[in-house]
Amino acid sequence: MENVRKRSVSDYGRHIAAAPEAVFPLLCPVRELEWIEGWRAKTLHSASGLAELDAVFTTAPLSDVGPEVWVCSRHEPPRRVDYVRVGRHTAIRLQLTLEPAGQGTALAALLVVSALTQDGDAIVAAMGESPCAALFAPCFRMLEHFLRTGTMLPRAQALAGQG
Repeated sequence: MENVRKRSVSDYGRHIAAAPEAVFPLLCPVRELEWIEGWRAKTLHSASGLAELDAVFTTAPLSDVGPEVWVCSRHEPPRRVDYVRVGRHTAIRLQLTLEPAGQGTALAALLVVSALTQDGDAIVAAMGESPCAALFAPCFRMLEHFLRTGTMLPRAQALAGQG
């Protein structure tokens, strides 16, 4: 069967100078409040209040995808966490894997963005060739900065490749 709507599949990886056990807990919609400037998340279902299997969160828009509902669909500390994110115009599968690498972690993201509407088609088309790199290069810079300093890297600096 032919796809009716647009889809984008991309990945991005980066070495993070911290062990997977230090990185993994921060890959949580609630803990991201600590290191992503402007991030807003609300927990709807979670026994621990953090990311765990079947936890449900909502996030406020940081981009043109708009508000989303997130479901943690896989949670294997400290190696892998997957989220399914659904908004008005897109459904997104985000897979984050962590592997020990030397004195740190090889952190990889896989992003599958599926349009749900005509507006979603436009969002996917506007993402370009490497939406995962565009999204996660600054995000991983913010994460590494936080792990190194315990402080939040301003979004403008992360987007400019600083940090």
